[in-house]
Amino acid sequence: MASSVLPLSNVTVPLVEENQAMAKPDGSKAKQRLMGLDVVRGLTMAVMVLVDTLGKYYPIIDHSPWNRIHLADFVMPWFLFICGVGSSISVRCRVDQSACSVFKRVLPRVFRLFAVGVFVQGAIRGSTSTLPHHDTLNLDLSGFRIMGILQRIALVFVINIAIELFVPTIGEDFSSRPGYGFWLFRSTALRWTAALVFLTIGTILTYGVTPPSSWPGCSDKLTFPKNKYGCSGPAYIDSHILGQKHMYIKGDGWAFDPEGLTTSISAVLTMYYGLHMGRVWVVVKEAKPVMTHWLAVAAPTLVLSGLIALIAPMNKRMWSPSYSLFMCGSATVTYAFLYLVCDAYSCLPAPLQTVSKGIRFCLTPLQMLGTNAILFFVGSSSCGMLQWILEIVTWGDHQQTIVGWYRQSILADTFGLHAAGPQQVAFTSIEIVFWMCLCSVLYKKGIFWKI
Repeated sequence: MASSVLPLSNVTVPLVEENQAMAKPDGSKAKQRLMGLDVVRGLTMAVMVLVDTLGKYYPIIDHSPWNRIHLADFVMPWFLFICGVGSSISVRCRVDQSACSVFKRVLPRVFRLFAVGVFVQGAIRGSTSTLPHHDTLNLDLSGFRIMGILQRIALVFVINIAIELFVPTIGEDFSSRPGYGFWLFRSTALRWTAALVFLTIGTILTYGVTPPSSWPGCSDKLTFPKNKYGCSGPAYIDSHILGQKHMYIKGDGWAFDPEGLTTSISAVLTMYYGLHMGRVWVVVKEAKPVMTHWLAVAAPTLVLSGLIALIAPMNKRMWSPSYSLFMCGSATVTYAFLYLVCDAYSCLPAPLQTVSKGIRFCLTPLQMLGTNAILFFVGSSSCGMLQWILEIVTWGDHQQTIVGWYRQSILADTFGLHAAGPQQVAFTSIEIVFWMCLCSVLYKKGIFWKI
């Protein structure tokens, strides 16, 4: 990775903290980042770390084992939605560029993003060591995890960019014009069709493929939820494509990956939905029509997700269509609120503008996380790079590390946090505050890390 200083390039990739400049809400020509986009990204990152580190102590916030959704289940689809919004702003062809040339500029970053995902989830999180406190760097080529969070984002992103660059529009250009932007659905009908085709294919493979009775994942000896994971279309298909040794959950003769290939096909629509919402802002620009469009589309999406859930319940593991649509709608509503409060506050009555100022102040730490999301993701407990580096240094007969010393001497002995759950809450809270401070310093220096 290398640092990058604004101004930003024309092409972006997922989780890269590039954020198109916009006119300030007061109408001046000065430029600033879209604060609302940074905040929703930072919020998603903070939730990710919380659920990753606290989920095993407080299962109610961890991923739902099967149907229904918990807090952790919001993270992945909101990542995709945010990437879609950012892509609509920064990925487009200039007059002197061809679609192929832009796509070629994107591909190397996609490969790097995928490689980083394999590295941090295979060489760091999947490593083993004889040391009691520290994992050595060990990328086992015979059994590393191929898919993962960054890998899914890279895959879904490149598909969406291919749709955006190579699927033609119908009779309309994207020049700015007044109105609510609903004409965009007609203009991009073929692109929407392509995204919906991916959702349809993914849904058919997920729910239409039944493993044979001889498949070990369908054994009566498996208990919930492994019997659900193993005896599923994604487990059966991904095991044959990726290989069981390269998947996340391994059973006796079967395997399953919650970020596998099959369910990633269904996730294409989630990012395209965000891409559409970002395009509305690019084309319409007026805050009130933009938010009207967002909410007018999000409301029926949420209703439709509820209706589909009656047939196919919301399920993050299978990326069910009801789950996908619900996350699209919920992410849009949340972003619309943050956009109003953080970027379009001049639309509010004077008393509410004062309130929004206070809200923006409170949201600033999340904004800082959002501006350097890739650095935070790799370094925080979700990937553990920083802790891995800190634990290289040990001392004493018991090979004490600075992390272990901090937990025992500070959290346990000084503050009396001996129980695992409360101690982890304190540890994670302090970690997030640390990253907020670090990202704030980088933001003030104009440094934004990217792959």
